[in-house]
Amino acid sequence: MTSTHKSSKYILNVVDAYTKFTWIYPVKTSTMEKTLEKLRLQQQTLGAHERIITDRKAAFTSRDFQEYCNSENITHYTITPGQPRGNGQVEYIHQIIIAVLTKLSADDPTKWYRRVSKVQRCLNGTYRRSIRMTPFELPFGTKIRDKDD
Repeated sequence: MTSTHKSSKYILNVVDAYTKFTWIYPVKTSTMEKTLEKLRLQQQTLGAHERIITDRKAAFTSRDFQEYCNSENITHYTITPGQPRGNGQVEYIHQIIIAVLTKLSADDPTKWYRRVSKVQRCLNGTYRRSIRMTPFELPFGTKIRDKDD
């Protein structure tokens, strides 16, 4: 993504495999520290992850990331390089996020981060055949409310 005036340049995308609930985090760097910061933030709200499937980028293959997974009793799987379908649902959602953010911020590409919450709400409020409801409904038991509702 285009670097923003807040220096966000990357997107950390987390998708729950069961509910398909998606979290989108604009981050300044794709370092292990930033990744762990966001995962710990999620853990405070949702509890520990049981397993994490990632690509083989440096943030996920570092010794510190492995130590975090071990200390939190998280099983960490990495996908085979060049085989993004190994983590297909995340790759699919990531393509949607990039396309929609690019379209929504066409007037000023440096302000794409302003649209992240809207894109996240849309993804989590969209019906999914695989779970027969929206990703928001599964954990919360209700449809996501919009300000126009």
